[in-house]
Amino acid sequence: MHSLDSRVDETAVRFAYMYLLGRNPENEAVVQNGAAFERNIRQLRHDVMQSAEWACTINQQVQDRMISSYLKCAIEKFSTINDKGASGEIMVVQTADAERYSGLLAISSQFNRKYADIHGLGYQSYVGVKRGAFPHHAMYNRIYMLNDLIDEGFSGWVVYVDADAIFSRPDFPIRSYLASLRDDGKIMALHSVYQKDDPRYDWWNINNGAFAIDLSSALAQNAVRAWRGIYTDLYSMDDYRQASSWDSIIINDQASMSSILRHFNMEPHVHLGDLQSTAGFVTQVLRAICDQVSPDQEMEQRKQQLMSIGQATYGN
Repeated sequence: MHSLDSRVDETAVRFAYMYLLGRNPENEAVVQNGAAFERNIRQLRHDVMQSAEWACTINQQVQDRMISSYLKCAIEKFSTINDKGASGEIMVVQTADAERYSGLLAISSQFNRKYADIHGLGYQSYVGVKRGAFPHHAMYNRIYMLNDLIDEGFSGWVVYVDADAIFSRPDFPIRSYLASLRDDGKIMALHSVYQKDDPRYDWWNINNGAFAIDLSSALAQNAVRAWRGIYTDLYSMDDYRQASSWDSIIINDQASMSSILRHFNMEPHVHLGDLQSTAGFVTQVLRAICDQVSPDQEMEQRKQQLMSIGQATYGN
């Protein structure tokens, strides 16, 4: 029988990780070190609860409850929006902060503009931070850009791609692809992180580095308004000024999009595909491919790879 003053053994360490952090220890060495060096279970609990991971876990739980409550109200608030007359317009959208990712955008945009020209698409980009205090807050720009398009009366498809992504199949028939989705009642095309036969699969577990959304749809407009509302209504500028790191008090845009998808019951209206792979039509140069070098070297390698992909696809 264990009490808080009991000596720590390996079972106690495993239980602390599972109960407090919701995961298994990284390896057996962590378990053995915990059993060897923690004075008692009380100290083990204290040390785990002082960790950055614990703070992040609790913060995420608080944010999940806060956003869930907000979205329940948002569904009612924006339910009066009606469908617009659908247009055949398609707008490509990209964005980046001015300090780090703008260099990637400068490369990808020249090739994505070529793709847009080939297929008669519009193109918009924004460099800077629309709401926030640090460069990484540019992740929210896409939300505000979508909202601005709604305000301007845009009623076509928006195709968003990250600054480190290129349309890598110039012949991909984007117009017929999106038209068929609209005919099937789909208002979004998203990239699924896992395949359906993967035990980790959830339909709303997506990578939003590339997606398409039909802004003629009332449901799509509602979702965008609510998505924007999370970052405008729930967080003050003081919150943004305190959010100096990526895993800070403000929820990232991918997690909030997943919440939007679930709360607005969008599964029947979403097409899940494989947009960001060689099988799809978008190639993204992710940070993971350069994880053994300094941040500056990593960025230069990504720029070089992005330029190589673009030149191989579209020419110099």
